[in-house]
Amino acid sequence: MRKMVFIIVMFLCLLCTTSVLAQQEVNYNMYRYHLNLINPAVTGTQGAAYANFSLRTQWVGIADAPETQAFSAGTPNKRQRLGTGFSVINDKTFVENQTQLFADFSYRLPLDDERDLYLGLKAGGTSIRLHADRLRTYGSTLRDQFLTSQSSFVPNIGVGLYYKSPTYFVSLSIPRLLSTERFRYDDGQVSRATDRPHFFGTVGGRWALTSQWEFIPSVLFSYVSAAPFDYFLNASVAYKARWDIGLQYTRGGGIGGATFFRLNNGTKVGYAYVTSAIDQVSRFSKGTHELVVKFKLRNFPIFEKETSIEEETETVYTPLLLHQIYTSKASNLALDTNSISE
Repeated sequence: MRKMVFIIVMFLCLLCTTSVLAQQEVNYNMYRYHLNLINPAVTGTQGAAYANFSLRTQWVGIADAPETQAFSAGTPNKRQRLGTGFSVINDKTFVENQTQLFADFSYRLPLDDERDLYLGLKAGGTSIRLHADRLRTYGSTLRDQFLTSQSSFVPNIGVGLYYKSPTYFVSLSIPRLLSTERFRYDDGQVSRATDRPHFFGTVGGRWALTSQWEFIPSVLFSYVSAAPFDYFLNASVAYKARWDIGLQYTRGGGIGGATFFRLNNGTKVGYAYVTSAIDQVSRFSKGTHELVVKFKLRNFPIFEKETSIEEETETVYTPLLLHQIYTSKASNLALDTNSISE
């Protein structure tokens, strides 16, 4: 027990001492359904192997506006309490393109029969490409010789904590922990870019309203040094644990909605749209669109009954359960996995 407390305290100290230095990362509308992108501790917590894909198009109608594609996969191992996976994020904004590639790991610390704490670690790096040669020089037909493309690779690590109970979850993470600087001096010209950690905090819950309807609120907090504290609110209702619909609001005045469907084969599809409530912004942009798709790859027979934050209530037939059904000649046995986040 003392060893567990020591590990938790060390992780919290690491998160708190580095959160004062921060850099803006990509914020996802559907963060609840692809949380392992910002927190490695969520990797492999769904009781099954999953592959996840997100597509985000921001400020539609504005040239060279941010576009993000993300793919991740994770698998659990209950006997070793270990979750493993990877994540790839490709983010393009104007003439800059960043591609993150990280291996993700999580380790489960059981607190009791229904509550668990996960420790997470990311390891990888970011490929950065600056296409300065695509910049236009107005008023001249000559090409600026100083506008040359640059590329670099920056290694990094990330950490996270993930607590889950039957009715709510808490997530704390820094996806890129190390503060890195890129410095260049050419022909008397000095250029410098700084990458600093970014702190994320997420809290969410799932409570029954009736026998068929559930209320699912959540909020995503983020902190960036020298920038205002940011948050993203989401309030959804779920019908028979198969269909979610809800409203979203951002600190910057963004309002929108999201919906999420669960198919019988384990595939899940979600869509979100957010626009600005400020007329000066909405007249130039057609809003931000985001799509997320989750594929269940396979179940694990060692998970006889795994309660997971990431897995919604559904009937899951594992090989072990099928064996019990056949031997007992009971056709109505089901394994219900209750959770509060995707």
